[in-house]
Amino acid sequence: MKTKLTLLILIILLSAGCKKDSDTSQAQASLPFAGELTIYALDSFRSSGLENALLSDFRKLMNCQVNTILFENIKSLATALRDSSQHADIVLGIDNGFAVSDTLAEHFVPHPDLNLEDINRDIIQDYSYRILPYAQSHLGLVYNSKILPKPPTSFGELQDARHFNQVAVCDPQFSGLGRATLYWSVALFGSDGFEHMLKALRKNVYRIYPDQKTALDALYKGECRMMLGLNTTAVWLMETDPDKKDIKTSMFQEGSYLYTECAGILKDAPNPALAQKFIAYLLSPSAQKLVIYKTGMLPVNRKTLMPNTYSSMSLNTWSVNSRLSPSQIRDNTPAWLDSWMRLMSY
Repeated sequence: MKTKLTLLILIILLSAGCKKDSDTSQAQASLPFAGELTIYALDSFRSSGLENALLSDFRKLMNCQVNTILFENIKSLATALRDSSQHADIVLGIDNGFAVSDTLAEHFVPHPDLNLEDINRDIIQDYSYRILPYAQSHLGLVYNSKILPKPPTSFGELQDARHFNQVAVCDPQFSGLGRATLYWSVALFGSDGFEHMLKALRKNVYRIYPDQKTALDALYKGECRMMLGLNTTAVWLMETDPDKKDIKTSMFQEGSYLYTECAGILKDAPNPALAQKFIAYLLSPSAQKLVIYKTGMLPVNRKTLMPNTYSSMSLNTWSVNSRLSPSQIRDNTPAWLDSWMRLMSY
């Protein structure tokens, strides 16, 4: 009798599951085909898992096809945007540093019909709404507490000789995080003072990395003790990879720099209507939750449900972005990069 009851329950569950799948398929079949969308993005869009998580849901939601063209770094993506033969609809992964310094906003159209009332306006830097942030984090110090129990609390302490050859940094020529780190130092110390800071810091730099992932890998392995990175990294790892519980973050006393990753619709997008729907989807709470888990950054939509572990992190961080105007960044970035290369390169 017990066996028959168990079989009956299994049959009911399987039937319910099949019916649900059938209903989903019928619902999709009833949707008209919305067309094809082409997205430019960085390699990290795929390696982080964000591509699969976002696009599988969006394809089902809209009954459309989505193609992704990936680029090794933000510099190569920016070069592609200047190619008049490009025919993409959307670009993802533009950081606020490269967006301003390389005047990337000029390649995109505004979003006049998009409802932005739930988006934190403090992090929007392009008030024509051509590129919109979908992820954010302040810069701080990410460190391995197993080998560095007491981290520096300021750039002054970071320059101390006891931290010789222990700091990982990202390259501002190719990395959005590296570019933000450069602007952070200029905002804090000025166009002249940041060179003195770099000279003092250089002895403590272990290696210059092309992106955040490779720098973090070195930190995990204990090759270096700390890196200039995102202050959300530790809580993200607590949530997604508890084995890396030794990775912690701290904020510097001088203030921080807000780093954002943004999206935009290109001027000559073949399918602008579908592109608008994707941007709206990307900024929705359900997609923003995926952004948290896959990028390790904070959402921009205030209605996004946050993981419990994030309650331990201070979200009120003093930002120094306003010390650099867009015109200062555009006019001086080539000189700042030259100084960085001269003082920091091996």
